[in-house]
Amino acid sequence: MWRSGLALLFVCATGCVDTGVPVEDAGTDSGACADPYDPVDGYRFDCPLVLDDVHTMGLDPAALPAGTAPCHAPQLAMVTRGVDGDTIHVAYVGGASDVDIRFIGVNAPEIMHPPDPTPAQCYGNEARDFTRMALEGHLVWLTYGESCTDMYGRTLAFVNLGPNRNDSFQRQLQRRGYSRIYTFSDNPDYASTYQADQDYAMSTAAGLWGACP
Repeated sequence: MWRSGLALLFVCATGCVDTGVPVEDAGTDSGACADPYDPVDGYRFDCPLVLDDVHTMGLDPAALPAGTAPCHAPQLAMVTRGVDGDTIHVAYVGGASDVDIRFIGVNAPEIMHPPDPTPAQCYGNEARDFTRMALEGHLVWLTYGESCTDMYGRTLAFVNLGPNRNDSFQRQLQRRGYSRIYTFSDNPDYASTYQADQDYAMSTAAGLWGACP
């Protein structure tokens, strides 16, 4: 699936454009999903998250949110596998083919990791499935904070679907109730935003906040 996206890179290399479609306020919960993208706010929180690779390729990486002292320049990447709700594997466009990415600022419930018999935590499988369905086979822009790796050697990154305020994949997870805030001490950027998203998800019993005791 992801190879078809890489083929798109070559087809569009000379002239891809932003194809975002105007919609109503992405921050509201109207239940109407005919137009899932707002040119001001970005991908709506109350609609299925369906990514547009041409839109992603046409973005200006300099306009994307990053940490205050990023350890690396933004990188365009193809998501090859979703490991769980907050971890993916990517192939950098024009670079490394298998990079383990841990999302900065959020923590999804754990899944089962065979042969370890420990069962998945409540809503772990749902968070994993959301990340897989949304990102696998699609392009994303990765931006970075002050520290680029964690204690397990994973690359720490902000996952950007666009330049607008709802286009952070971390925010999509938080607002939909697939993760909890988890502030890395050396990458604290956007913690207040993620906390506000969590507060909203809790108030509406979204995702794990309504399903887990």
